[in-house]
Amino acid sequence: MRKDSIETIKEKDYNLIIFDCDGTLVDSEFLSNSVVASMIRELGIDLSDALAYKTFSGTSMPLIIDFIEDKLGKPLDFDFEAAFRPRVQKVFEDKLQPMADVLPFLDQLSIDRCVASNGPRIKMETTLSVTGLDKYFAASEIFSAYDIQKWKPAPDLFLHTARNMGYETSQCLVIEDSLSGVQAAKNAGIDVIAIKDAVAPESTTNFEVPVFENFRTLHKTFF
Repeated sequence: MRKDSIETIKEKDYNLIIFDCDGTLVDSEFLSNSVVASMIRELGIDLSDALAYKTFSGTSMPLIIDFIEDKLGKPLDFDFEAAFRPRVQKVFEDKLQPMADVLPFLDQLSIDRCVASNGPRIKMETTLSVTGLDKYFAASEIFSAYDIQKWKPAPDLFLHTARNMGYETSQCLVIEDSLSGVQAAKNAGIDVIAIKDAVAPESTTNFEVPVFENFRTLHKTFF
């Protein structure tokens, strides 16, 4: 990447920031994966919330379903995702919060911004609305892997996002929290930084990109 240290990541060098959503803008990963774990346990598979978080953070629903069917040794006889969405929406409405210090960061940001997530659009619209972050992102600035049927770590979502926002990849910076997201940005040839995972900080040690403790530390050097 062009900028390879915390000190060299500056707003002035970019025209667009592409934010991941879950675990980056909104503190949803543990909540979401806890619902997944609960549903998996209902199927007779022993899986703790903590292990579900470690296993599924940053991944896609098709891979979660592959995991379940592999453990069961047979295809699911119901639509897991359709059952999951209303359950997780209720949890989000009750408990979801924006990531720490992301609001002042977005308030000061003067360049274009958008969101690109492995999750479906309706999920992003819900989480951004519940946390009050929807005021920072227009509908045209929200991009879902479901729209193109390509999920991170494939580069397609970030390439699609940059193109639709009207920028070259060299003009963009991706902010992520998961290995699959970091790999997707690298595969797309886009500069990428990570926000440290507060629940499992050790997960960011192998990212090989600049990792910030939180948005407060990023804020100090970025502007």
